[in-house]
Amino acid sequence: MEKITQVQKRNLISLATIGAELGIKEGDYVSIEVKDGGLFLRPVNWHDKSQEYFWTNSFQKKMKQAEKDLEEGNYQKFDSLSELADFIEKGIEAKSE
Repeated sequence: MEKITQVQKRNLISLATIGAELGIKEGDYVSIEVKDGGLFLRPVNWHDKSQEYFWTNSFQKKMKQAEKDLEEGNYQKFDSLSELADFIEKGIEAKSE
């Protein structure tokens, strides 16, 4: 999608219509990248907005549990994908019984 807008004093541009489409509000941050002779803007927080799910409480709780499991050796290694698939299939069968 291409939008054309006029540059104002002090090189300011309005992102009103594009910003609304991307969910950018006053006070939000954007990453500005010079790329292929142009500018590429991407909405970000202190992390990339496309990674927002990662910073939810529920996902962080899962990450902490996974880290704890790794530290305690509470995991299983597989030598092949088929071995992993068999393990998963057995787990599904056990739950359905």
